[in-house]
Amino acid sequence: MPSQERESVASLDNVFKGTVSANSSAQQTVFSMAGLSSGSHTIKVIKGTGTTFTFDYF
Repeated sequence: MPSQERESVASLDNVFKGTVSANSSAQQTVFSMAGLSSGSHTIKVIKGTGTTFTFDYF
């Protein structure tokens, strides 16, 4: 069985926002951002450890 993701690096619009931790099999919020301007934004997550990282929705 593949190991679940533990920590990843997150950025928003190419600005580093920190590390996120997804260390539970339960549904959880690992990153959120308020006050964004209207329009398109880019979220980038770089997988750190583990073999899988599953996204449910944005």
